[in-house]
Formats: sequence, structure tokens, C-alpha cells
Amino acid sequence: MNRPRLVLLLLAASAALAGAAVARSASPPPQQSRAPVSEGLPGISGTPQVGYVLHAHPGRWTGAAGFTYRWQRCNANGAHCTMAPARQHRLYATSTLKLTKSDVGHRMRLSVTARNRWGKRTAWSHVTAKIRKAGSPNTPGSGGSGGSGRPNPGTGFGSTSPGSGGSGGSGHVNLGTGQSVGFWLAWDSSMQESQIQWNALTQVDLFALETTNGTGLDTTSLGIDNMNVHGWVQMVHQHDRLALITIGGISDQNWHNACNDTNRSGFVSNLVNYMKANGFDGVDLDVEDGAWTGMLPPVAPWSACVQAIAKAAHATTTAADATPIVSTDVDQTWMAPYVGGFASYPDQFNLMGYQSNCDSSCMAQQIQAMQTKGKVSSLSRMTIGMDADQGDNGMTVTSEQCGVIAKYAADAGLGGVMLWTLQGDGPSHPCLDQIAPYVTPPQ
Repeated sequence: MNRPRLVLLLLAASAALAGAAVARSASPPPQQSRAPVSEGLPGISGTPQVGYVLHAHPGRWTGAAGFTYRWQRCNANGAHCTMAPARQHRLYATSTLKLTKSDVGHRMRLSVTARNRWGKRTAWSHVTAKIRKAGSPNTPGSGGSGGSGRPNPGTGFGSTSPGSGGSGGSGHVNLGTGQSVGFWLAWDSSMQESQIQWNALTQVDLFALETTNGTGLDTTSLGIDNMNVHGWVQMVHQHDRLALITIGGISDQNWHNACNDTNRSGFVSNLVNYMKANGFDGVDLDVEDGAWTGMLPPVAPWSACVQAIAKAAHATTTAADATPIVSTDVDQTWMAPYVGGFASYPDQFNLMGYQSNCDSSCMAQQIQAMQTKGKVSSLSRMTIGMDADQGDNGMTVTSEQCGVIAKYAADAGLGGVMLWTLQGDGPSHPCLDQIAPYVTPPQ
């Protein structure tokens, strides 16, 4: 019967089957669908007048590999938005739109579809101001940059600047508690600065510059080049509030280039000079570069970049002869180990891991992680974020939750709160109304 050979064959077959089973069990499970997620509405910048060009801005997204832009023309009330048939083919997937006579009296809207290998999602901008005829004067409130009401050159705003909580040219800035940081989107024309709830804020961050593949600063991608930046800063100072310039964001994937060994010095110098030239009280760093976040923490070039910016900023003074503030925006739900590499340099950490279902116990655990893994020793250097942007998915807080978060921050001894975004909260500012009782106004 040749039994020994039969046994050997059975053993070999059994081993092969076992190996196949092991190989199958060792294979990673298929990745679940992760279509892009919108974290901030798209925006439109440019002058709403015939002959001018409007520029599309994608907004904030998580997981987007590319974008498609579609322009729509709405009626005078911003309703019944449709593609203009004669321009449908030309406008598809372009990021600019030149206004023509047929647009006069209408408002324009933008849809942005973000895509990746798992799917796609679409978000819509607010409508622009009504499109004016060619040669029409830019009357007050008409919104020269898509209706934002930003100050124009020569408006004569005062030069009074608030103190930044520190003076001299080196060391940390101690901002204390009772802080409230609001982000103003350069491209979002949905409300005017005059509608901001100033008594609920201590600081406004202008969003945003971006880095480049070199030493320069990108002022065009997120709409800053379409506004009078120096006049905007003076307007904030007129309300006795701090004004910071943010650089970065989810669409900025050039940090690893701008801050490599070759470019770092020139990039840092350009950033600090931009801050000083426009009268800002500091810089805010929003680093979400996939080249760095894909590395195991701590990431040496990321840490070196934050250190270089902080040292350069703290070595100079603002127009108010104060030490500039250096803040950074981090997602406390997973970035704490990365923060541990540079925790000693920023003055303020804005925690942007927005979670509408995170209760006080959840927030306490996140703060503890920032102290232990992130090595942020002082509670007063952290502001906890909340997302009031109604265009976001799954993270938007209610006005009641804004009050709960602000109370938690005050009771826990944190520096305060951070609101994404002022336009998202809108001119009726329900979230800021709940924050206001916990804010320490400037002296």
C-alpha cells in the first residue's frame, strides 16, 4: 500500500493548507471607505464686477486627493442657482471665473467636489454679493472682494495695538486664561467684520498663508492677496484685540519643502517679516503636512521648523513693541506624540480635534495626553477648539455645547477656547454668545 509515502503526502498537503490559512490571516483587512470629509466651506475671492476674475478656494478637507470646481449663477436673492448653459463646458473643473455682462445683478456660487480612491463628496460656498456693471464704484459695503466688507487702502483706521501679554525680544508670551481665539477665513464673504461679536473674543487669526516649495509665502491660494491685510489688522486693533496670521492648513502640503535644511532660514525670515510688515501680533502655525504626519513621532524636521519660527519671532518685537505670539494648531486626538518634539517653543496650543460628542471626561483625557505625551506643561497654554461651521460633517457643535466647552475650559484652568470659524458662527453668533461669559476682555 506504500503507506509511508501516503502519510508524507498527507502531511505536506496539510502543511500547505495551514500555510495558506496563515497567509490569509496575516493579510491586512481591506481598508474601509474613507471618502473626503469637508471641514470648512469652499470660498470665493475677487471683485464682484464685470471684467474681474473670481477665484475658487476649496475650503478645508480631510482626505482629499483632488478637487473639481463648478460655478453657478444665482438670482439676485441668491436662489435658483444653475449653470449658465453657454459657459457650462468652459467652466467645468476650473478654479477661476471671469465675470461678463450676463452676470450683472446675479450672485455667483461655487461647488467643490473632493475625491480620493474611496469616493467623493461635494460642498457649496456661500453666494457672492450681486455682480456690478463694469466701471461701477466700489461703494461701502458692496464687498470689493466678493462682499466681505474688508477695509480698503486709505480708510484711516487707527494704529492702536493691544498688548500681547509680554514685552521685549525673547522668551515666551504668557497669555493667561480667559482667552478666546476666532478664525477669520480670508476667502469667505458670507459676513462682514462689523458683524463680529468682539466682546466674546481676545484674538482673531487670519486664515491663511501657505508655504511653498521654496522660501516664499503663498498669498494667493486661500485668498489673502485679495484683501488689504494691513488695514484688516488695524481694524482688529481698533477693537483692542490681538491679530495673528495663520500659515498652513490641510491643503498646505509644502511644509517639508519650505522647512528643509536648505530653505528653512529663508522661509522663517520671510514669515516673520510678513508678520511685522503687516502689524500682526504673532503667527499661528497649522501644520498638517502628510509627509511629516506619516512619519513616526517625534518628527525632527517638524520640531526644527517650529523651533526656528518661535525663536525668530520671539527675538523681534511687534509694532506695539511687544513680543510676538507663536501659536500652533494641533489635533489633540492623535498629534500629542508629535507635539512632544517641540512643546517648549509655542506660546499657545489651539486644540483642533473637533468632536461634538466629546464630554468633560473625554476632554480631560485629551488634555492629559497633551501634558504627558505632548509635554505641554502649562494648562494655560492650551485652548480647546469647537467647530461652529455649519458646512462641516459630524463635528459641528450646537450653541449649548459651545457654552459647555467654554465652561469646561474655565473650570479646568485652560487658556480658553478656540472657534472655527467666525463666519461659520455667522452674524447672529450663537456660539460666541455662549462663550462670552467665560472670556476675560483685554485690559
